[in-house]
Amino acid sequence: GRDVMLVEELKRRMHEYAIQRALNMSHHFQGAFKSGQVGQTTGQMNKEKFKMSLGVLFQGMTPVMTEEDLDAIAKHYEDYPGSLDVHWRKFAIELREAGLPSERRAREPSSNLRSVLFSIKVFCDQNGVDLEQTVQGYGGKTNGVMAKAAFNRSLATALVGFSPPLSDTLLLEINNTYSTGQRDNTTGGHVDVLWRQFVDDVDHA
Repeated sequence: GRDVMLVEELKRRMHEYAIQRALNMSHHFQGAFKSGQVGQTTGQMNKEKFKMSLGVLFQGMTPVMTEEDLDAIAKHYEDYPGSLDVHWRKFAIELREAGLPSERRAREPSSNLRSVLFSIKVFCDQNGVDLEQTVQGYGGKTNGVMAKAAFNRSLATALVGFSPPLSDTLLLEINNTYSTGQRDNTTGGHVDVLWRQFVDDVDHA
């Protein structure tokens, strides 16, 4: 029980530090791999490498993280008890959401859309596309919300070469599944999209 409490408290502190410093954790962890190494896409990495990455990412945090803190976090995210591998991607996603009054989904994707999200995931993995970075680069806010038009532009950029290309019908379904905010009287639906929820669903497809 104490370990879980410790980890939750550490995650909260690390989350605040990451927001203040605008740390891009996924990018940092992926940088720990040689290009194309399997852990980059599977979201796993060696425990020692993970602890080293954490040490570098959070070296300015006060109070400083102890070896015990690093061990507790690595243990919390290990692949199975006693494993030498940890799920860095799960850590990065959970940390990003710690303490965020983040807007969450209103509705579940249809089974047809789920298969499309899976195809997008495979496409991004194969082509080295960082979907999160690309979408956020078009104005995705940290609370997980962004304007629908900007979101659609970000997808067009991220998915150059995706086949078959996203049809207007499909794009509309994505917009409606992840829609939030005010009603959109021009094009229907809502003016904003839950971009982070979309990226997470692709990640977990």
